[in-house]
Amino acid sequence: MSKIKPSSKPVLGQKRHPSGAWPASFVLELPLQVTSKDAKTILVRMEAGRQLYNACLGESLKRLSLYRQSKAYQIARSIPKTEPVKRRSAFRSAQLAQGLSEYHLHTYATDSRASWLGDHLHTHLAQNIASRAYKAIEKMMFGTARKVRFKGKNQLPSLEGKQNTTGIRFEDGQVLWSGLSLKAVLNPKDEVQKYALSQRVKYCRMITRVNQSGNHRFFVQLVLEGHPLPVHCRKPKQNRVPAGSVVGTIGIDLGPSTIAVVGDEVASLEGFCPELANNQPKIRRLQRKMDRSKRRSNPNNYKEDGQIKSGRKVWTFSKTYLKDKAMLADLKRREKAHRKNLHGRKVNELLQFGNCIKLEKLSYKAWQKRFGKSVGKNAPGLFVSTLKRKAASAGVLVVEVNPVATYLSSRCVCGLRQKKHLSERTHRCGQCGIEMQRDLFSAFLVKHVDGKNKLHADVEQLYLGAKRLLGCAWNTAKTANRRSVNASVVSKARRQSGSSRKVRRTAKNMDVVMSVASPDGAFLVPMSSNASESHKEADASLSKPPAFRPGVV
Repeated sequence: MSKIKPSSKPVLGQKRHPSGAWPASFVLELPLQVTSKDAKTILVRMEAGRQLYNACLGESLKRLSLYRQSKAYQIARSIPKTEPVKRRSAFRSAQLAQGLSEYHLHTYATDSRASWLGDHLHTHLAQNIASRAYKAIEKMMFGTARKVRFKGKNQLPSLEGKQNTTGIRFEDGQVLWSGLSLKAVLNPKDEVQKYALSQRVKYCRMITRVNQSGNHRFFVQLVLEGHPLPVHCRKPKQNRVPAGSVVGTIGIDLGPSTIAVVGDEVASLEGFCPELANNQPKIRRLQRKMDRSKRRSNPNNYKEDGQIKSGRKVWTFSKTYLKDKAMLADLKRREKAHRKNLHGRKVNELLQFGNCIKLEKLSYKAWQKRFGKSVGKNAPGLFVSTLKRKAASAGVLVVEVNPVATYLSSRCVCGLRQKKHLSERTHRCGQCGIEMQRDLFSAFLVKHVDGKNKLHADVEQLYLGAKRLLGCAWNTAKTANRRSVNASVVSKARRQSGSSRKVRRTAKNMDVVMSVASPDGAFLVPMSSNASESHKEADASLSKPPAFRPGVV
């Protein structure tokens, strides 16, 4: 399966645009057919690249130490910051005096090829490896990183060249690399892949990945000039509305574990990647097992209270630990691929509902402190970046609203501001009497924010028109929740003594957080509430929904 993603790295021989930007590029990933003999050769070259990277990193650390000890560096530090040009020039001269630059490191890597490394690494490959080492040192030099890490065995899974005329190159559906001829797996029916292969190849990148059984799989990433095939130029799938073809605005309220969508003809409340929760218990048990094995094999590296001792240590790992480590890496790889697939499916669904998408501009990194597990599992920041990328390709506008200026979470359409606790999932206004699910109401408000971060003047009238749509989405969620909680859930718990017992959880003694299909099967609608309360609310407020269409409430 091919993968398309953008890239912006400059290529040898390229010329900048008059505006100063490098020509646009994108990446096409293709799997390779590799024999066991060729696989051994590739792995030897990967190992040679790893050793050269460590050598360049060690040499850079030495030069960095000499640079900071030099008199020229001390003189440069004494120059006041009010003279930035002079200060920058002094620092640069001190670096060049100690050979601390990317091109000096290129020379060191090229000279290192005089050893056995030259039999496996081309000059351009060696220089790119040197550039990677210099970028790591540069972060340490400018204070954005405290230290650099040397690569252990099998920790350098990629090698790339500078151009497609020498070293690793792609020609006629094959990767040619110093005597190796590796056939790529192509799909002649894939129009995206066909379009990408018609573009000029800038350079190639070899990738190796290890699966759960310990076998290596090999891929090639082709960095191509131009832009990927736009979405509106692709043949739409069966029963799918082309992205960006519907004119309208939709509002999104994205949370750590839920997503609410409100448009002109659509309203939904869903769990955010609910299918990913299945692997979490298995990953957690595997991590605990690895920690116990590590402590048993290295008792001298731990204090009496269980903390790791400071200083240099020698670690010993059992075969079972290494097997579990490979299994954990494979589980996380599968989880990552599954999450990426779910993000793509959800983004494609959103792009069918309108040509303008509005959402709040949030700091998803700040969410990690409070919702660490949910953010690590669902990756909302990655979802937003995928949405922006696909929307730009489909010609759909994505607008991020400033939450500080709009304060949508505490605002009503009547203008009243009232702060709500995070546990309050229902918006109730004491002035106008509006009662609506909190996430759906926020998605409605963000949909009607103008370019000046203010709500439209007639937002109260617009809410009256959308009230039935929002209420129907809320009632559908309650109805689906009521139907699902009737089935009891049996799970395992553990007594205080450590023995296991079975606990029957029913609607009366548990808070239900479930994702179930809506009556038409179009959406997965999660609700979080006490089951007994949801029964009463659903019976009291259940109303007949309007006519459904696939994917629309």
